[in-house]
Amino acid sequence: MGFVFVPLYIRYLGVESYGLIGIFAALQAWFILLDMGLSQTLSREMARFRGGAHTAMSIRNLLRSMEVIYFLVAILIAAIVYLGSRWLAFNWFKADQLSPMVVADALAIMGGVIALRWLGGLYRSAISGLQEQVWLNVSNIVFSTLRGMGVILVLATISPTIQAFFIFQGLVSLFETVALGIMLYVFLPRASIPGRFSWAALAQAWHFTGGIMVITLLVLLMTQADKVLLSKLLPLTEFGYYSLAGVVASALYMLINPIGSAISPRLAEMVAKSEVALIKNAYHRYAQFLSMTVAPAALVIAAFSDHLLLLWTRDAQTSASASPLVTALCVGTLLNALMSVPYYLQLAYGWTRLTIQVSVVVVAIFIPGLLFVVPHYGAIGAAWLWAAVNAFFIVVALPIMHRKLLPGEMASWYLRDVLPPLAVSGAVVGLGRMLTRAPDLSSPVYSLSVVSIITTAALCAATLATPIGREIVQSIINRHRKLFR
Repeated sequence: MGFVFVPLYIRYLGVESYGLIGIFAALQAWFILLDMGLSQTLSREMARFRGGAHTAMSIRNLLRSMEVIYFLVAILIAAIVYLGSRWLAFNWFKADQLSPMVVADALAIMGGVIALRWLGGLYRSAISGLQEQVWLNVSNIVFSTLRGMGVILVLATISPTIQAFFIFQGLVSLFETVALGIMLYVFLPRASIPGRFSWAALAQAWHFTGGIMVITLLVLLMTQADKVLLSKLLPLTEFGYYSLAGVVASALYMLINPIGSAISPRLAEMVAKSEVALIKNAYHRYAQFLSMTVAPAALVIAAFSDHLLLLWTRDAQTSASASPLVTALCVGTLLNALMSVPYYLQLAYGWTRLTIQVSVVVVAIFIPGLLFVVPHYGAIGAAWLWAAVNAFFIVVALPIMHRKLLPGEMASWYLRDVLPPLAVSGAVVGLGRMLTRAPDLSSPVYSLSVVSIITTAALCAATLATPIGREIVQSIINRHRKLFR
């Protein structure tokens, strides 16, 4: 919903205020560092609980211990952002139309919203680990709709200001956090006594938690350093275009995250049960499903970014400024997505060292690279550098991971799971781009038709190029045959 309503946010608030929404997203990402790996640890331990690795009492003690830590950190987040809001407004951001006081007010309110979402994230991770994705998806749909549609009503009828935007987001986040917390305890089995804070429960999971904390820091440096530098080096309007491009590229996570939410706890449960044969089979099936789903979407968005932005924003200037950025960021996001299943397998085994080591090397290259690229090439240089970083991960980390956890399986990952759907969907999208004329504001039906047809064709081609895709198609055909008998 947030993606769909972005053009309306820009219409009511302006690109400069939308830049502050981009800052809001970046701050949320940076404060994930304070998570210290706890949410991913809790999700994994909930999955292990399903595999028999915990009792009802021990898992409740772990949950209560993390709740206490999360609540204290939420207070810290709100305080940090509030205390730093005036300095940031007057000394960091380069606003042309918004007054520094408006920026400071928006930042102060952001702190409370981030704190509430932060606390809700713990409950969301735990519910995902219990593999209650259906209920979690319904919750996400309800609250995403409230956040997206509700704030438009506020901006249209009450106050078209950035302060009103964040106040409403805070109210929705409060209700969402309470609902998630209540349902998590409903899903957990009863214990003889209530859960309590326990250092011992935290210590048992600390090794994995520490690794996740380091990975989180390194990933944040790779994914948010560009935004920090650009927010300082570029005018807020130009940073708004970069933020807009980031929103478009992040639309791919609407495909990636649900797959990850389903397979990560399932792999952890299999590992807890030592089901080696099932792990290998599931690994390849998950990789194929992710590739055939994400590759066509990413390639269509990258190749037809000008058409999509013009359809979405109805603004030629916005489309022209953000389109090249969308293309580069989508390529990087696709490469990042391909490493998702191998990463989830590493987490299932509790093996974080590889990701840490490779990420250290990447950050040592990426940060100095940004300092060179951004002043010389601007936002587009940062976007393509992000794509190069993710290509490095595939080249370096993938062989090492397979050699340790799944020896002899890397060739299948390339030749069956990833390259076939990439190749065929890339061919379809490339041919479609060659045969398509430039987008025009006066012919939205043409752009919509072209994008829809090519997306469908690319998805069909990618599906038929993978074993699991052909299996799905065959099962659909068989069902229809039974219906017509």
